[in-house]
Amino acid sequence: MTSYGFSTCGTTGSSPGVGTTERFDNTANTHTTRTSATARNQYLAGYSFGGYGFSSCGYTTVAVGTTERFDDTANTHTARLDATARRWLAGYSFGGYGFSTCGWTTTYVGTTERFDNTANTHTARTAATARYQLTGYSFGNFGFSTCGVISGIVGTTERFDDTANTHTARTAATVRYLLGGYSFGGYGFTACGYANVNPGVGTTQRFDDATNTHTARAVATARYELAGYSFGGYGFSTCGWTTADPGVGTTERFDDTANTHTARTAATARYRLAGYSFDIPFVPTPPLVSMRQLSNGQLPSTIGDVYAVPSGTSAIIKSITLVNTNTTTETVNLYILKLNGTVRRIIPKDVTLYPGYLLVSDDNYTLGAFDKIQGSTTTASKVDFVVSGVEES
Repeated sequence: MTSYGFSTCGTTGSSPGVGTTERFDNTANTHTTRTSATARNQYLAGYSFGGYGFSSCGYTTVAVGTTERFDDTANTHTARLDATARRWLAGYSFGGYGFSTCGWTTTYVGTTERFDNTANTHTARTAATARYQLTGYSFGNFGFSTCGVISGIVGTTERFDDTANTHTARTAATVRYLLGGYSFGGYGFTACGYANVNPGVGTTQRFDDATNTHTARAVATARYELAGYSFGGYGFSTCGWTTADPGVGTTERFDDTANTHTARTAATARYRLAGYSFDIPFVPTPPLVSMRQLSNGQLPSTIGDVYAVPSGTSAIIKSITLVNTNTTTETVNLYILKLNGTVRRIIPKDVTLYPGYLLVSDDNYTLGAFDKIQGSTTTASKVDFVVSGVEES
């Protein structure tokens, strides 16, 4: 799968706005023109699930509920059932559904709706705290709405649980509106926005739901009425308004580990747009070398090497098999250790492996020269491992 970010619709200064849709490839650092969506602006909602992107609601010369599904492979926007018409709203997705929340009709509202693409229906859910010009993101099987305007600027943050159909108040973010939102790594992020001073602010905050805290991160380029999306372990902010039409195409990649915003190629300048991201399936090239066993042995009791990629070689790990040969339960962990020192878990922490039981991790991992798979267990030499995959020189 290849991941991309998408920006869609917006305005360059007049209604009904534009339907401009672009696909951003972070590796190539390019924005590629796609078929235009139905033109609309004023902060429509964007979300993605099931390998599609969706845009919903917005403004032409009136508030609309227009909802469209974007298929990047076919390069088409397909009309879906209209949502409740409103503008200046937020969107997020989780659990195989898309959600639109809050916005403006003739006043600010908390209207929240769940979109089912299979049934092509928008189902009313419990209303959030009424506000508009806010943003949204999702992680941990919850949706979050944050900031916006009520009678003044607010940092109101709420967690939406679709199963319970409830919005739960969380700690408020720094007050601003017309901001961007995205999520990755188990956190939500807000970026930029307006606090009644041009050209806006670059305020970036990381929201941790477990600790219920917003933590300040490095400041992005100041702008507002922008869009956000995330993929590949990064967050992206794109386009927006600073001081004049047609807005800006400024695109930045946020790395939370390094706490940096890195400039990327600018998108087509516009503002009051929406963003989303999703994976594009592809047909893989057959490997140059057939899959084979790359290593085998027994896990140590402290973290140690399970497999190391040889010099001048890359590898695709296809499976890692663990078998508990002990008569008692073992607690196992597996990691990827990159050459640059970055460590990432590849199975949940402290997996319980009962006596005689088998664990197979069949996710694919691409490794470079000197990258390693590492592991540990409770008792040394009691858990057998076999690593299988492909090596290419």
